[in-house]
Amino acid sequence: MAEYGSVRFVDKVGNNLLFRGGAPIENGVYDKDLPSKLKNAYMPLQLPPQFYLVIICLLHPNKDDSPAIAAELKHFHDNPFAGEVHLWDTLGTDRCYFTTAPGERDRLVKSLDQWLGDPLIWRVATLRQWLESSQTPYKPQAVIDLPCVFYVHCSGGCDRTGEMIGGYRLRYNGRSWADMWAEQPCRRPMGCGNYRALQWYAFWLNETCGLKLSGIGEEGGPAGGCYDGNTSKVLKLCSPLPGDTASAVAR
Repeated sequence: MAEYGSVRFVDKVGNNLLFRGGAPIENGVYDKDLPSKLKNAYMPLQLPPQFYLVIICLLHPNKDDSPAIAAELKHFHDNPFAGEVHLWDTLGTDRCYFTTAPGERDRLVKSLDQWLGDPLIWRVATLRQWLESSQTPYKPQAVIDLPCVFYVHCSGGCDRTGEMIGGYRLRYNGRSWADMWAEQPCRRPMGCGNYRALQWYAFWLNETCGLKLSGIGEEGGPAGGCYDGNTSKVLKLCSPLPGDTASAVAR
């Protein structure tokens, strides 16, 4: 069953809209009812009567996610004027900012785009560029004048989507870390890998873009809380991994 409990409106730029949520897959096929879910999330405002749907799929091509990825690709392959799909495989990182030695930490913040497996810097900037321009790589000339509705999703809309939309909120919506964190739509903290990636990105924003984000991770203790995949366990601190020293290669 499609998971729509985390569907939220995020931003409006010009005539283009940005939403977040879970995978629009129902019984193994793409759910054509997605626009009605977006409409409900945007009320009392109204969606454009016609729009071009741009799916940003953060799923990972494994045995669990691959069927959903295939279903989305098939739908938009068969309906090219309805929208397009971009596969932005998202995994987060197991490297914790707070257990990295200060000198190495500074180097890793400055070189984030060179080692973080999720190209979060590029992705957040690209999403904003598409929102501002309404020009995406595969938009047909026949619908070039239609506004774009962007839908960023993973499986449940909590972890990978939280990383991506959290980064967008911090950089382009002027949200504080606390405000960004408070609007997470899930009942549990963000998954640890995605949470850690978002923390690194927040410190990169401070270093590179002149932001003054503070309290990064304070909602769960000195290093923040995150969900490690066990419903009975919420980590309050980043635990050092074997070999996680100042000289370790960034994962």
